[in-house]
Amino acid sequence: IRRRTARNATLLSDLSKEAWPGMAEEDIEIATAGVIAAGSYARKEEGIDIPPLLSIRLHSFFRGITGLWACMDPSCSEVQEENRQSHTSVSPARRARRRTKERR
Repeated sequence: IRRRTARNATLLSDLSKEAWPGMAEEDIEIATAGVIAAGSYARKEEGIDIPPLLSIRLHSFFRGITGLWACMDPSCSEVQEENRQSHTSVSPARRARRRTKERR
């Protein structure tokens, strides 16, 4: 596993299948997770300055929901005025709750 992943991006599913040929799929996921966890803590020698046997970087990607977006620019021209909020503004829902409380 160390040689296979050294300076080489590898899909976890591919690594699992290569490391444990013939094992059941649910077992190879557990086995691979265990080896990666142990290898990221294990060191050849004692000491915090010694790199782990497996230097792991994990990249996880999220596919966004079509049409859902956010703009961090407070003066973004794409956001309608009624939908703008600053850190001091009160959301329409909160304003409605306040009005309901005031009427009681």
